[in-house]
Amino acid sequence: MEPSRSSQMAPRDHRANPVAPRPAGNSGCRGYSGCAGMTPRDIDPPVRRSVLIVDDESGMRYTARRILEARYDVTESASGEDAIDRCGERSFNVALVDLRLPGQSGLELLSAIKLMSPSPMSSS
Repeated sequence: MEPSRSSQMAPRDHRANPVAPRPAGNSGCRGYSGCAGMTPRDIDPPVRRSVLIVDDESGMRYTARRILEARYDVTESASGEDAIDRCGERSFNVALVDLRLPGQSGLELLSAIKLMSPSPMSSS
């Protein structure tokens, strides 16, 4: 009977080098402090995208917030004027705007927000 393959292999000494260096560019090195191929994405947590919800109905704002807040940084506005003020304070990745707002239409508001925004926004 031949010896089993496992008995033919030389024993490994794990105490000498418990964590061998991994080659640069190895995508499996997340969390390994000695990996030369790590990128900032491996180190820094992902940036949360921001959403502005503009609706004069509090129930609609509440529902949209509950759906989105687990994955996005959500800000609410009850009017177009308040939304413009908030856009002056910071920028948003997406604006969800009610088309029928008191004082101005949602399309007019989106045009004003887009002019204030330093980068392109999506509209829904």
